[in-house]
Amino acid sequence: MSSDHDIIRQLFSEKLVGMISYEDDVLLQQIIGKTADNRAFYESLLKEREALGVDTFVENLDTEKKLIEIKKSINSRKKIRYNWMYAAAAIIIFLGFGVRYWLQKAEQESVLTEQVFALNNHNEVKLFVEGGESITLNGNTDSIINIGDLKLNASGNAIKSIEGTSSSKINTLVVPAKLDYEITLADGTKVFLNSTSTFRFPTKFSGDTREVYLEGEGFFEVAKNKDKPFIVHTKDAAVKVLGTSFNVNTYGADMKTSLVEGSVLLTAKHQQQSLKLTPGIQANYNLNTGFKTHSFDAEEVLSWREGIYYFHNLRIKDLAPLISRWFDMSLDFQSNKYNDLAISGLIEKGQLQAFLKDLEASADINYEVSGKEIRFK
Repeated sequence: MSSDHDIIRQLFSEKLVGMISYEDDVLLQQIIGKTADNRAFYESLLKEREALGVDTFVENLDTEKKLIEIKKSINSRKKIRYNWMYAAAAIIIFLGFGVRYWLQKAEQESVLTEQVFALNNHNEVKLFVEGGESITLNGNTDSIINIGDLKLNASGNAIKSIEGTSSSKINTLVVPAKLDYEITLADGTKVFLNSTSTFRFPTKFSGDTREVYLEGEGFFEVAKNKDKPFIVHTKDAAVKVLGTSFNVNTYGADMKTSLVEGSVLLTAKHQQQSLKLTPGIQANYNLNTGFKTHSFDAEEVLSWREGIYYFHNLRIKDLAPLISRWFDMSLDFQSNKYNDLAISGLIEKGQLQAFLKDLEASADINYEVSGKEIRFK
Protein backbone atom coordinates (compact mmCIF):
# COMPACT_ATOMS: atom_id res chain seq x y z
CA MET A 1 0.00 0.00 0.00
CA SER A 2 2.81 2.39 0.82
CA SER A 3 4.01 2.32 -2.79
CA ASP A 4 0.50 3.25 -3.95
CA HIS A 5 0.44 6.07 -1.42
CA ASP A 6 3.79 7.37 -2.65
CA ILE A 7 2.49 7.45 -6.22
CA ILE A 8 -0.75 9.13 -5.16
CA ARG A 9 1.12 11.82 -3.22
CA GLN A 10 3.46 12.49 -6.15
CA LEU A 11 0.71 12.70 -8.76
CA PHE A 12 -1.51 14.73 -6.45
CA SER A 13 1.27 17.33 -6.12
CA GLU A 14 1.75 17.41 -9.89
CA LYS A 15 -1.97 17.82 -10.43
CA LEU A 16 -2.16 20.66 -7.95
CA VAL A 17 0.54 22.73 -9.68
CA GLY A 18 -0.75 21.92 -13.15
CA MET A 19 2.12 19.72 -14.36
CA ILE A 20 0.42 16.35 -14.56
CA SER A 21 0.23 14.65 -17.94
CA TYR A 22 -3.00 13.25 -19.29
CA GLU A 23 -1.69 9.69 -18.91
CA ASP A 24 -0.62 10.26 -15.29
CA ASP A 25 -3.97 11.82 -14.45
CA VAL A 26 -5.68 8.67 -15.70
CA LEU A 27 -3.20 6.57 -13.69
CA LEU A 28 -3.97 8.58 -10.56
CA GLN A 29 -7.70 7.91 -10.87
CA GLN A 30 -7.04 4.20 -11.42
CA ILE A 31 -4.87 3.90 -8.30
CA ILE A 32 -7.35 5.87 -6.19
CA GLY A 33 -10.15 3.53 -7.21
CA LYS A 34 -8.11 0.37 -6.64
CA THR A 35 -8.76 0.10 -2.88
CA ALA A 36 -10.73 1.83 -0.14
CA ASP A 37 -7.45 2.57 1.63
CA ASN A 38 -6.12 4.42 -1.43
CA ARG A 39 -9.35 6.43 -1.65
CA ALA A 40 -9.07 7.36 2.03
CA PHE A 41 -5.44 8.42 1.62
CA TYR A 42 -6.33 10.63 -1.35
CA GLU A 43 -9.16 12.25 0.60
CA SER A 44 -6.75 12.90 3.47
CA LEU A 45 -4.54 14.84 1.05
CA LEU A 46 -7.55 16.89 -0.01
CA LYS A 47 -8.33 17.70 3.62
CA GLU A 48 -4.67 18.57 4.27
CA ARG A 49 -4.72 20.96 1.34
CA GLU A 50 -7.93 22.58 2.57
CA ALA A 51 -6.61 22.90 6.14
CA LEU A 52 -3.31 24.46 5.10
CA GLY A 53 -4.66 26.53 2.28
CA VAL A 54 -3.52 26.09 -1.28
CA ASP A 55 -0.70 28.63 -0.95
CA THR A 56 0.88 26.90 2.05
CA PHE A 57 0.44 23.47 0.52
CA VAL A 58 2.27 24.54 -2.63
CA GLU A 59 5.02 26.26 -0.64
CA ASN A 60 5.69 22.96 1.12
CA LEU A 61 6.39 21.22 -2.19
CA ASP A 62 10.02 20.50 -3.07
CA THR A 63 10.30 22.65 -6.21
CA GLU A 64 13.92 21.72 -6.89
CA LYS A 65 12.98 18.03 -6.89
CA LYS A 66 10.11 18.75 -9.26
CA LEU A 67 12.42 20.53 -11.71
CA ILE A 68 14.87 17.64 -11.65
CA GLU A 69 12.02 15.28 -12.50
CA ILE A 70 10.92 17.59 -15.31
CA LYS A 71 14.44 17.65 -16.79
CA LYS A 72 14.63 13.86 -16.74
CA SER A 73 11.31 13.66 -18.54
CA ILE A 74 12.42 16.15 -21.18
CA ASN A 75 15.81 14.52 -21.72
CA SER A 76 14.15 11.20 -22.44
CA ARG A 77 12.72 12.69 -25.64
CA LYS A 78 14.53 14.01 -28.67
CA LYS A 79 12.19 16.97 -28.81
CA ILE A 80 9.84 18.39 -26.22
CA ARG A 81 6.26 17.34 -26.67
CA TYR A 82 3.75 18.15 -23.96
CA ASN A 83 0.24 16.91 -23.48
CA TRP A 84 -2.48 19.50 -23.31
CA MET A 85 -2.47 19.41 -19.50
CA TYR A 86 1.31 19.27 -19.30
CA ALA A 87 2.05 22.95 -19.83
CA ALA A 88 3.12 23.02 -23.46
CA ALA A 89 5.54 25.91 -23.04
CA ALA A 90 6.30 26.00 -19.35
CA ILE A 91 5.89 23.84 -16.30
CA ILE A 92 5.07 26.34 -13.59
CA ILE A 93 5.44 25.85 -9.86
CA PHE A 94 4.01 28.89 -8.08
CA LEU A 95 5.46 30.04 -4.77
CA GLY A 96 3.53 32.31 -2.42
CA PHE A 97 0.61 32.69 -4.82
CA GLY A 98 -2.77 31.00 -5.05
CA VAL A 99 -2.86 28.00 -7.40
CA ARG A 100 -6.26 27.21 -8.84
CA TYR A 101 -5.44 25.14 -11.91
CA TRP A 102 -7.83 22.29 -11.26
CA LEU A 103 -9.87 23.78 -8.44
CA GLN A 104 -11.26 26.73 -10.34
CA LYS A 105 -10.43 26.99 -14.04
CA ALA A 106 -11.75 30.01 -15.92
CA GLU A 107 -14.12 29.25 -18.74
CA GLN A 108 -12.77 31.90 -21.04
CA GLU A 109 -9.30 31.77 -22.56
CA SER A 110 -7.38 34.66 -24.05
CA VAL A 111 -6.99 33.89 -27.73
CA LEU A 112 -3.69 34.91 -29.29
CA THR A 113 -3.71 35.02 -33.06
CA GLU A 114 -1.14 33.23 -35.14
CA GLN A 115 -0.18 36.57 -36.65
CA VAL A 116 0.98 37.92 -33.29
CA PHE A 117 3.48 35.11 -32.74
CA ALA A 118 4.51 34.32 -36.31
CA LEU A 119 8.04 35.25 -37.30
CA ASN A 120 8.00 38.58 -39.07
CA ASN A 121 9.73 38.94 -42.42
CA HIS A 122 12.09 41.59 -41.05
CA ASN A 123 13.44 39.16 -38.43
CA GLU A 124 16.53 38.10 -40.32
CA VAL A 125 20.00 36.96 -39.40
CA LYS A 126 22.30 39.43 -41.14
CA LEU A 127 25.99 39.30 -41.99
CA PHE A 128 27.67 42.66 -42.56
CA VAL A 129 31.04 42.65 -44.29
CA GLU A 130 33.37 45.55 -43.57
CA GLY A 131 32.94 47.88 -46.51
CA GLY A 132 29.15 47.99 -46.55
CA GLU A 133 27.93 44.75 -48.13
CA SER A 134 25.37 42.63 -46.26
CA ILE A 135 23.36 39.46 -46.77
CA THR A 136 20.46 37.66 -45.10
CA LEU A 137 21.52 34.22 -43.86
CA ASN A 138 18.60 32.41 -42.21
CA GLY A 139 16.62 30.28 -44.62
CA ASN A 140 19.50 29.36 -46.89
CA THR A 141 19.62 25.67 -47.73
CA ASP A 142 22.99 24.09 -48.52
CA SER A 143 24.21 27.01 -50.59
CA ILE A 144 27.55 28.63 -51.38
CA ILE A 145 27.40 32.38 -50.82
CA ASN A 146 29.93 34.88 -52.11
CA ILE A 147 29.98 38.29 -50.44
CA GLY A 148 32.92 40.64 -50.59
CA ASP A 149 36.03 38.48 -50.35
CA LEU A 150 34.11 35.88 -48.36
CA LYS A 151 32.96 32.47 -49.52
CA LEU A 152 30.42 30.94 -47.15
CA ASN A 153 28.93 27.47 -46.98
CA ALA A 154 25.54 28.18 -45.39
CA SER A 155 22.79 25.74 -44.50
CA GLY A 156 19.61 26.37 -42.50
CA ASN A 157 20.57 28.36 -39.41
CA ALA A 158 24.32 27.87 -39.68
CA ILE A 159 27.44 28.90 -41.54
CA LYS A 160 29.32 25.62 -41.97
CA SER A 161 32.58 27.09 -43.23
CA ILE A 162 34.25 30.39 -44.15
CA GLU A 163 36.93 31.08 -46.73
CA GLY A 164 38.53 34.43 -47.54
CA THR A 165 41.75 36.24 -48.23
CA SER A 166 41.67 39.26 -45.93
CA SER A 167 42.48 38.99 -42.23
CA SER A 168 42.17 42.73 -41.62
CA LYS A 169 38.45 43.01 -42.36
CA ILE A 170 36.01 42.45 -39.49
CA ASN A 171 32.63 40.87 -40.26
CA THR A 172 29.57 41.39 -38.07
CA LEU A 173 26.91 38.75 -37.56
CA VAL A 174 23.63 40.05 -36.12
CA VAL A 175 21.06 37.64 -34.66
CA PRO A 176 17.67 39.30 -33.94
CA ALA A 177 14.98 38.49 -31.40
CA LYS A 178 13.35 35.05 -31.66
CA LEU A 179 16.18 33.50 -33.66
CA ASP A 180 19.53 31.84 -32.96
CA TYR A 181 22.43 30.97 -35.21
CA GLU A 182 25.59 28.86 -35.47
CA ILE A 183 28.84 29.76 -37.19
CA THR A 184 32.05 27.82 -37.78
CA LEU A 185 35.01 30.18 -38.00
CA ALA A 186 38.02 29.84 -40.30
CA ASP A 187 40.05 28.00 -37.62
CA GLY A 188 37.28 25.45 -37.00
CA THR A 189 35.94 27.06 -33.81
CA LYS A 190 32.17 26.68 -33.49
CA VAL A 191 30.09 29.50 -32.02
CA PHE A 192 26.40 29.15 -31.11
CA LEU A 193 24.67 32.53 -30.76
CA ASN A 194 21.49 33.20 -28.80
CA SER A 195 18.77 35.72 -29.74
CA THR A 196 19.65 39.44 -29.86
CA SER A 197 23.37 38.80 -30.10
CA THR A 198 26.04 40.52 -32.16
CA PHE A 199 29.26 38.73 -33.06
CA ARG A 200 32.29 40.29 -34.76
CA PHE A 201 35.04 38.17 -36.27
CA PRO A 202 37.78 38.34 -38.92
CA THR A 203 37.59 36.40 -42.16
CA LYS A 204 40.71 34.53 -41.10
CA PHE A 205 43.01 34.73 -38.10
CA SER A 206 46.54 36.08 -38.40
CA GLY A 207 49.22 36.98 -35.91
CA ASP A 208 49.69 35.41 -32.50
CA THR A 209 46.06 35.44 -31.33
CA ARG A 210 42.53 34.66 -32.50
CA GLU A 211 40.29 37.50 -31.35
CA VAL A 212 36.50 37.92 -31.63
CA TYR A 213 33.89 40.23 -30.05
CA LEU A 214 30.55 39.30 -28.49
CA GLU A 215 27.46 41.16 -27.29
CA GLY A 216 24.62 38.96 -26.05
CA GLU A 217 25.18 35.25 -25.43
CA GLY A 218 27.30 32.65 -27.15
CA PHE A 219 28.60 29.14 -26.57
CA PHE A 220 32.10 28.46 -27.89
CA GLU A 221 33.76 25.20 -28.88
CA VAL A 222 37.27 26.47 -29.52
CA ALA A 223 39.58 24.66 -31.93
CA LYS A 224 42.80 23.79 -30.14
CA ASN A 225 45.90 25.77 -31.07
CA LYS A 226 48.40 26.25 -28.26
CA ASP A 227 50.36 28.78 -30.33
CA LYS A 228 47.36 31.05 -30.93
CA PRO A 229 45.20 31.75 -27.88
CA PHE A 230 41.52 32.40 -28.60
CA ILE A 231 40.20 35.60 -27.01
CA VAL A 232 36.55 36.61 -26.68
CA HIS A 233 36.17 40.33 -26.02
CA THR A 234 33.05 41.70 -24.32
CA LYS A 235 32.22 45.19 -23.13
CA ASP A 236 33.69 44.68 -19.66
CA ALA A 237 36.11 41.76 -19.85
CA ALA A 238 38.02 39.35 -22.05
CA VAL A 239 38.07 35.54 -22.02
CA LYS A 240 41.35 33.95 -23.11
CA VAL A 241 41.54 30.25 -23.99
CA LEU A 242 43.73 27.75 -25.83
CA GLY A 243 41.11 25.11 -26.57
CA THR A 244 37.95 24.59 -24.58
CA SER A 245 34.16 24.94 -24.48
CA PHE A 246 32.41 27.64 -22.49
CA ASN A 247 29.39 29.93 -22.44
CA VAL A 248 29.50 33.73 -22.27
CA ASN A 249 26.38 35.73 -21.33
CA THR A 250 26.48 39.54 -21.41
CA TYR A 251 22.75 40.25 -21.40
CA GLY A 252 22.49 41.68 -17.88
CA ALA A 253 24.59 43.88 -15.62
CA ASP A 254 26.86 40.89 -14.91
CA MET A 255 28.99 39.17 -17.50
CA LYS A 256 28.64 35.42 -16.87
CA THR A 257 31.29 32.98 -18.09
CA SER A 258 30.52 29.28 -17.56
CA LEU A 259 33.34 26.83 -18.26
CA VAL A 260 32.33 23.37 -19.44
CA GLU A 261 35.78 21.94 -20.16
CA GLY A 262 39.38 23.12 -20.46
CA SER A 263 40.47 26.35 -18.80
CA VAL A 264 40.03 30.06 -19.43
CA LEU A 265 41.61 33.23 -18.11
CA LEU A 266 39.25 36.14 -17.49
CA THR A 267 40.61 39.69 -17.48
CA ALA A 268 38.58 42.73 -16.46
CA LYS A 269 39.01 45.70 -18.78
CA HIS A 270 38.30 48.41 -16.21
CA GLN A 271 40.04 46.90 -13.19
CA GLN A 272 43.36 45.17 -12.57
CA GLN A 273 41.67 41.81 -12.01
CA SER A 274 42.19 38.40 -13.57
CA LEU A 275 40.68 35.03 -12.79
CA LYS A 276 41.38 31.51 -14.04
CA LEU A 277 38.37 29.21 -14.25
CA THR A 278 38.18 25.46 -13.90
CA PRO A 279 35.45 23.24 -15.43
CA GLY A 280 32.09 23.39 -13.69
CA ILE A 281 32.64 26.92 -12.38
CA GLN A 282 30.85 30.08 -13.47
CA ALA A 283 32.33 33.53 -12.97
CA ASN A 284 30.07 36.57 -12.71
CA TYR A 285 31.80 39.88 -13.33
CA ASN A 286 30.32 43.21 -12.29
CA LEU A 287 31.98 46.62 -12.48
CA ASN A 288 31.10 47.30 -8.84
CA THR A 289 31.80 43.93 -7.22
CA GLY A 290 34.41 42.38 -9.51
CA PHE A 291 34.52 38.62 -10.00
CA LYS A 292 32.41 36.14 -8.06
CA THR A 293 32.48 32.40 -8.72
CA HIS A 294 30.18 29.47 -8.06
CA SER A 295 29.37 26.07 -9.49
CA PHE A 296 26.66 25.87 -12.15
CA ASP A 297 24.27 23.40 -13.71
CA ALA A 298 25.53 22.97 -17.28
CA GLU A 299 22.18 21.59 -18.37
CA GLU A 300 20.46 24.78 -17.32
CA VAL A 301 23.11 27.25 -18.52
CA LEU A 302 23.32 25.63 -21.96
CA SER A 303 19.63 24.76 -22.35
CA TRP A 304 19.08 27.86 -24.52
CA ARG A 305 20.82 25.96 -27.33
CA GLU A 306 17.91 23.53 -27.26
CA GLY A 307 15.35 26.34 -27.09
CA ILE A 308 14.66 25.91 -23.36
CA TYR A 309 15.06 28.35 -20.48
CA TYR A 310 14.98 27.17 -16.85
CA PHE A 311 14.15 29.56 -14.03
CA HIS A 312 14.10 29.11 -10.24
CA ASN A 313 11.93 31.16 -7.89
CA LEU A 314 12.07 34.05 -10.35
CA ARG A 315 9.72 37.01 -10.24
CA ILE A 316 7.54 37.04 -13.31
CA LYS A 317 8.66 40.61 -13.98
CA ASP A 318 12.23 39.37 -14.32
CA LEU A 319 11.21 37.23 -17.29
CA ALA A 320 10.68 40.41 -19.33
CA PRO A 321 14.18 40.45 -20.92
CA LEU A 322 13.82 36.82 -22.01
CA ILE A 323 10.35 37.44 -23.44
CA SER A 324 11.79 40.34 -25.40
CA ARG A 325 14.71 38.33 -26.78
CA TRP A 326 12.91 35.10 -27.55
CA PHE A 327 9.52 36.42 -28.66
CA ASP A 328 10.11 40.09 -29.55
CA MET A 329 7.36 41.08 -27.10
CA SER A 330 7.33 43.48 -24.14
CA LEU A 331 5.56 43.08 -20.78
CA ASP A 332 3.36 45.75 -19.24
CA PHE A 333 2.20 45.19 -15.66
CA GLN A 334 -0.95 47.22 -15.09
CA SER A 335 -1.62 45.70 -11.67
CA ASN A 336 0.54 45.53 -8.55
CA LYS A 337 -0.90 42.17 -7.58
CA TYR A 338 1.80 40.39 -9.57
CA ASN A 339 4.74 42.17 -7.91
CA ASP A 340 5.49 39.30 -5.53
CA LEU A 341 4.64 36.45 -7.88
CA ALA A 342 7.63 34.09 -8.11
CA ILE A 343 7.71 31.06 -10.36
CA SER A 344 9.97 28.11 -11.07
CA GLY A 345 9.91 26.02 -14.19
CA LEU A 346 10.88 26.26 -17.83
CA ILE A 347 9.77 27.92 -21.04
CA GLU A 348 10.23 26.68 -24.58
CA LYS A 349 11.24 28.97 -27.42
CA GLY A 350 8.47 29.54 -29.94
CA GLN A 351 5.75 28.62 -27.43
CA LEU A 352 4.75 31.97 -25.91
CA GLN A 353 1.04 31.47 -26.49
CA ALA A 354 1.02 28.20 -24.57
CA PHE A 355 3.19 29.71 -21.82
CA LEU A 356 0.72 32.54 -21.28
CA LYS A 357 -2.23 30.18 -21.28
CA ASP A 358 -0.44 28.13 -18.66
CA LEU A 359 0.04 31.21 -16.49
CA GLU A 360 -3.64 32.06 -16.91
CA ALA A 361 -4.84 28.57 -16.04
CA SER A 362 -2.45 27.93 -13.17
CA ALA A 363 -2.75 31.21 -11.28
CA ASP A 364 -5.81 32.97 -12.66
CA ILE A 365 -3.60 35.64 -14.27
CA ASN A 366 -5.45 38.02 -16.56
CA TYR A 367 -3.63 39.32 -19.63
CA GLU A 368 -4.21 40.65 -23.09
CA VAL A 369 -1.99 41.00 -26.14
CA SER A 370 -1.88 44.15 -28.18
CA GLY A 371 0.59 44.21 -31.05
CA LYS A 372 3.94 43.37 -29.51
CA GLU A 373 2.89 44.09 -25.94
CA ILE A 374 1.59 41.66 -23.30
CA ARG A 375 -0.48 43.43 -20.63
CA PHE A 376 -0.96 41.78 -17.26
CA LYS A 377 -4.14 43.24 -15.75
